[in-house]
Amino acid sequence: MNRKAPKSVPRKRSVSSLTGITRCIYCGGRMNIWQRYSGRRRLACYNRSEGRECLQKSAYLDVYETQIEEYLMSFTIPEDYQQKILEAQQKLYSAYETEDIGKEQAMLEGALERLKELYKWGDKAKGEYLAERAETERRLRALAPITGARAKNLAKLAHFLKNVADAWQVANQEQRNALARSLFQEVWIGDREVIAVRP
Repeated sequence: MNRKAPKSVPRKRSVSSLTGITRCIYCGGRMNIWQRYSGRRRLACYNRSEGRECLQKSAYLDVYETQIEEYLMSFTIPEDYQQKILEAQQKLYSAYETEDIGKEQAMLEGALERLKELYKWGDKAKGEYLAERAETERRLRALAPITGARAKNLAKLAHFLKNVADAWQVANQEQRNALARSLFQEVWIGDREVIAVRP
């Protein structure tokens, strides 16, 4: 007896943008993400896929993602809250810069001193010494631009806080899921539409 290959397979363990927060408007059950062989994902009611009674129709995940993006275009985070987030992020960066960068800098400077001693004692050949010294000095120089990179990241974060839809557009699936979970407790789905969201 010949069996047709299934058109879709259960979702892999990778996280999708709406994993864990979608509910079916008909039966109240969870919605599952299914991966098609083509790689395109579908959102389907778990209860219906288990053979239970439910009228929910499945649809491609990107259909719902587009609707979420349209909603986010009108979504704003209050200015004072944006400032609090930026200040908290700046404190994290400062703590990292003073502690971790300081430790790494001290470690690299110590490594340079040990290299010099090994070369003086004849335990390192000149070519090997020069190569290792150049690499250690390069790593030391690389620490300097980190502060500038942090400022750039803060500027990008400030922009995304002002326009959450931009953050959604450039995010990958895991980042979208983190963003969706921080904004919504639940997203209710019915007939290929996002019916409601619970902040």
